[in-house]
Amino acid sequence: MSRLSCCVAILGVLIAGFGNGAKCFTYSHFEFDPKHPILSETFQNELSQQSHSELSLFKEAAVLLNAVPSLNKKTELAQKATRSIYLSTMVFYGVRDSEMDELLKVLIDKAQQGIPIYFIVDDYLSSFGSNHIEQLQEAGVHVAFFNTSQDDYPGSIRWHEKLFIVDDEYAIVGGQNLYNQDYPFVPFDFKWRDTDVYLSGPVAKEFSKHFRNVWKKLTRSLIKSPPAIEFCPPDERTPKEKRDHTGEVRFIYNEPYQGKKYLTQAYKALIAKAQHTIIWQGNNLYLNDEFNHLILEAAHRGVNVYLVTNSISTSWWQTFYYVYHAWFGYKPFKDSPVHLCLYQERFNHSKMLYIDGVVSAIGSANHDSYSLENDAESTALIYDRNFNRDLYYNVILKDLESTDCS
Repeated sequence: MSRLSCCVAILGVLIAGFGNGAKCFTYSHFEFDPKHPILSETFQNELSQQSHSELSLFKEAAVLLNAVPSLNKKTELAQKATRSIYLSTMVFYGVRDSEMDELLKVLIDKAQQGIPIYFIVDDYLSSFGSNHIEQLQEAGVHVAFFNTSQDDYPGSIRWHEKLFIVDDEYAIVGGQNLYNQDYPFVPFDFKWRDTDVYLSGPVAKEFSKHFRNVWKKLTRSLIKSPPAIEFCPPDERTPKEKRDHTGEVRFIYNEPYQGKKYLTQAYKALIAKAQHTIIWQGNNLYLNDEFNHLILEAAHRGVNVYLVTNSISTSWWQTFYYVYHAWFGYKPFKDSPVHLCLYQERFNHSKMLYIDGVVSAIGSANHDSYSLENDAESTALIYDRNFNRDLYYNVILKDLESTDCS
C-alpha cells in the first residue's frame, strides 16, 4: 500500500470512529400535533416573510424513489404537455440509458410540435451531455447554461436545482439529476438511493413562477409561453383535512452565490422550533458554524437529532472529497447528544429534512455549506399529515435501517 493510500485508510478509520457500528436509531411511532408551533398561523406568516414564499396546496403528491421511477414520471408528464415544459438540472450525462432515451425522445417530439420547452443546466457538468443538448436545441428547446466562462460567478458555484414542471400544473423536485443514477452503463453494480417528490395542483404555479424569474435573470430575456393564470381556488377541505393540514405545501429556494437564501432562512426557523425529532438526510455533511450551533442547541434542549449521511464504505468513489468534508463536518458533533448515522449499504443521494412529523422537506439541498450558502437550490416543504406519516414509515425509517449511528 502506498503512503498516500495508507493515509486515506487511516483517515477513514478515524472518521468511522464517529460511529460505533451499532444500529442506534430509536424507533418511535409517528406523531402529528395540529397545535405544534410550526403549524401556527403566526409562525407560518413569519415564514412567508422570511422565505419569500406562500403557503399553497397540492392535489396529488407522490414520493419517487430512485432514478427509474423519477425519469419515468417525467416522461409521463412530458407526454401530456400541451402548454409548456420547464426543466433544470446540475448533471446531464451524455451516456444514455433507456429511461433517458425515452425522455429525450419525448422532449424532442414535443419541441417539434411547438410546445415551448426551457432547460437550465450547469455549464461545467453539461459537457458530459453536450451532444444530446445540441439535439434538443436543434429541435427547438431553449437552453440556458449557468456559470459559463462569461459569467461573473466563481467557478465553484453550481446550479444544483433539479426541477421538472409541466403546464404550470405538475412539478417534480428532488435530488435526481437527468440520467439514470443506477449507472446501468458501468460494468459493476453501483446502485444509488435518491428521492424526488411529484406534486400537482396550485403549488405547481409557484414552481413555474420561480423558473420564469430565474430564466429572466440568467438570460435577460422572457419566456415566451404565457404565464400561469393567478387564481386561488376556494378551500374546499373538510374541518378534519384542515386540522391535518391536508395538501399544504411551500416551494422555497436559494439563489446562487450572493443571491437571496430563502431556503436557508426557512431551515433555520424550522430547526429552532423543533420539539422532539429532527432527521436530516444528505449525501455529505459539512455545516457552517451557525447551523452547527442550531443543531447542538436543539439536541441539548431534548430534541432527538439524527444527521444522516454517507460513510467511507458508500463513498469509496469520492474518497478524498468525502474524507476532507467528513473530517471537518463530523467534528462539531463528537461527544454531543447529536446522533450521526452513516449509510452502510449503498450511496444515498437523498436530501430530506423531517421535523416532529409536522413538516418534511424534499429537494436538492444538502446539509452542507455549498447548498446553504452558495449554490442554486430548491425544496418542497410539506405539512400534510398523511404524506409525512407515509414518508416516515416507508422511506425515512427504511433508510435509517441501513445506517450505523453514534
